[in-house]
Amino acid sequence: MFLISFNQAAGERKALEDGPWIISKELLVLADFDKTKSLEEIDFSYTPIWIRVERLPLGLMNRAAARTIGNDIGEFLEVDDGGDEMVAGRSLCLKVRIDIPKAVAERDHY
Repeated sequence: MFLISFNQAAGERKALEDGPWIISKELLVLADFDKTKSLEEIDFSYTPIWIRVERLPLGLMNRAAARTIGNDIGEFLEVDDGGDEMVAGRSLCLKVRIDIPKAVAERDHY
């Protein structure tokens, strides 16, 4: 575990929200510093991740479908839609917050 400090709150927010961060092909999981907790009490079990969903019918290339898909995978955070309701492109890119232990258990189940 590492403690990283930032000179500006904007840098800290960017680090926490703009992930996922990969270092040497390993996932770096970040958690907000809480001075009232011990290391064992800090929750490192969630991370944001971008997902690309391909080959969707054009009628499902929208924010509502992204929210439904994202919440089925984890917790929907945002969609790369350029500010429009409909998404133009070959894939729907969405960001979700996943429960890492749950995802690993589901992966190992298959």
